[in-house]
Amino acid sequence: MRRKWIIAVAVLVALSPLGLIISNNSGPTRSQTDFDRDLSRAMESSHDWILCKDPAEATEHRSRTRDLISNFALLLMVTDSARLSGDKDLQNIVDSAVRTYPNTSWMRMVAPKAPFIPPSPGEFRDALDYQRWFFWAMAPDQIQLAPNERSDLDSPDRMGRGRLTHQLLTWVLYRNLHGSTPELEARIRHLAERVAGEASLDFRITDMYLQRVAFILYAGHPDLIRARWVDRLLDGQQSDGGWTWAWFGWGPPFFQLRFPEELSSVHPTAQGLWITYMLKYRYPDWIKRNYR
Repeated sequence: MRRKWIIAVAVLVALSPLGLIISNNSGPTRSQTDFDRDLSRAMESSHDWILCKDPAEATEHRSRTRDLISNFALLLMVTDSARLSGDKDLQNIVDSAVRTYPNTSWMRMVAPKAPFIPPSPGEFRDALDYQRWFFWAMAPDQIQLAPNERSDLDSPDRMGRGRLTHQLLTWVLYRNLHGSTPELEARIRHLAERVAGEASLDFRITDMYLQRVAFILYAGHPDLIRARWVDRLLDGQQSDGGWTWAWFGWGPPFFQLRFPEELSSVHPTAQGLWITYMLKYRYPDWIKRNYR
């Protein structure tokens, strides 16, 4: 009898991840009326969180604003949301960052026609690998990647997780700044499909979950996005209007635990805001196809 219980418990443990993966990809979706209502609520509450209109402490608001305006990759998301919607309050955040950091090497992330200011040797050396990819995408005639870095960037199948999503974003930035070719479009599509493959397996609503959806949409491939993923990320929004890094304290890295679970953070919330704005203004046809 004891052996049967052990086997039963082992089977449940083995099947539970499978059940979570299935739930991540299928299940009832909202009606279009409910989705439109929930999307509008998510947009409004994340917009207010980014603008510090939620009831958090003043010190939290100052920290949040500092983290946002010093990260031009996040400001790209805010810029695109402002451009899509014509929202002047969001654009004011970007304008504040431009005034605060007028000589940053990241300026082309938010102002594509701005002159590129090369990073100092120390800044380039200390940058993360994907940040050096971004520098290259902004000014390939002025930035030289190491052979292994360029090999990683060019690899169609070697990158995974965060390196894969940032690889995809790098090539989208390159396309946006320097034009499209059939070869480049095929590369972006392949990487977007790989990101979608990871999204189908990782059921945790983390910063990475939001990033996968956001970058696929920005790449121009909404057909790869499942309505179930969007439903789940809307459900994962916190009551204050933001999103957290981890899923009940688990992640984004698979073996990372964060206890107690953190409060809403700038990085996932900027991505969540961006997703809602892209769906509303860039991909209304996707909504009509996926919600009835």
